[in-house]
Amino acid sequence: MSPTVYKRGNIWWFQWVEDGKQHRESAHTSNRRVAQTFLGEKLYRLSKKKAGLLKDKNVNEFVKEYLEYSQTNKSPSSYQTDQRILYKFTALFKIRNLSEVTPSSIEKYKTIRINQGATKSTVNRELTTIKHAFNKAREWKYLEESPGRFVRKFRYEKTSSKIRSLSSQEIAKILETLEAQTQKPEDMRLVLKRIILMAVNTGMRLTEILTAKWEDLNMKERSIETRTIKGGRLRIRRIPLNKTMVDIIGQVKPKGDYIFGRISKSYVSHTFLKLVRKSRIAPACFNDLRHTFASHLGETGADERTIADLLGHSSTRTTWIYTHLSKEHLRKAVEKLSFEE
Repeated sequence: MSPTVYKRGNIWWFQWVEDGKQHRESAHTSNRRVAQTFLGEKLYRLSKKKAGLLKDKNVNEFVKEYLEYSQTNKSPSSYQTDQRILYKFTALFKIRNLSEVTPSSIEKYKTIRINQGATKSTVNRELTTIKHAFNKAREWKYLEESPGRFVRKFRYEKTSSKIRSLSSQEIAKILETLEAQTQKPEDMRLVLKRIILMAVNTGMRLTEILTAKWEDLNMKERSIETRTIKGGRLRIRRIPLNKTMVDIIGQVKPKGDYIFGRISKSYVSHTFLKLVRKSRIAPACFNDLRHTFASHLGETGADERTIADLLGHSSTRTTWIYTHLSKEHLRKAVEKLSFEE
């Protein structure tokens, strides 16, 4: 039987013969041309393997090698994300060798993740990691072509995400709720309080706060230095510390390299969500403290460039919303006036 593609319902499948046995596989696509491409890739790999030209690489060895690259060249959070996604992908299909990964495998992964309840945007982010990993496999001469080359990301309408900025009253409520959590040790409540106040007073990301070391501080200049790897490049920024933060840090007793000790990011994030719920305010996550910092700066009249520099944005395109919010804040203030003729 000659290799061919055929349709079952709305999905295209392809079939081929290998070692005298007939094989069928779903292309997980409703596009006939894409299914033909997948079949072509499969036949090409089989011919290479038969001729002894395809030196297979064990998947676990490759993933280990790629994660070493990721840990060296990416931020800690990106490395953890790569680790989670690649382990999930390989475990899902019980893949042994790189040659077993086909475009249809990746298409199937998309389908499974959507059926598991993941959003299209989440799956697209996971595909970015998977595609990059297999591009590296091609670059490192483990594959002739990346199996992710013909796999497309989902198209979807992006909903405009509204910036959530907390008021000073809401921040006070959260801190009051935290203080009332007497089941938590007093020293842990104090650490959490300081972390929350640092986020809202500096605009630092949670990861930056938790990885901040005493050596990053310059109390003479009243500033703290952060290092972030983005796009393979090390970005360093110095953030001024206001009087509140200088006083808070001055009260912390050094216990190791890290200012706030060793505390997990997930613990802080989940605790913050619980505090918000118990405070009975509108939903907010820890990252909204960063938005709060920027929004309140905008309300004080700070320009886009200043806000971008403090947040560590290379462009003002992502910070225009904060100055827009400040103009809205001014408009609402004027609207409260009611002088009449």
